[in-house]
Amino acid sequence: MPRRVLLSSRSGKDSAWSLHVLRQTPDVEIIGLLTTINSPHDCVTMHSTRRNILEARAVAAGLTLQSIPLPWPREQVPVSEFHSPEGHPALAPHRPASPGS
Repeated sequence: MPRRVLLSSRSGKDSAWSLHVLRQTPDVEIIGLLTTINSPHDCVTMHSTRRNILEARAVAAGLTLQSIPLPWPREQVPVSEFHSPEGHPALAPHRPASPGS
């Protein structure tokens, strides 16, 4: 059974290439795209691609788009609030390595 994953997408060529490669990987099923949106400007945080363009790309690829709105100026966004379409946590919280590890 393939692993079901959300692909983090910043809307650039590397994200498109990752989608292409992962779709050819038998043990991976891409169930959607995940991105962050600059809320005041309604665009992808990394490349400033407008949300509607990324939504159209997701539809063309047959995928859902999960977006995390980021306020400006930036505030801490609790990772635990985001879940996959099936209700499972979509992201694992980042835990920095402890000193000496």
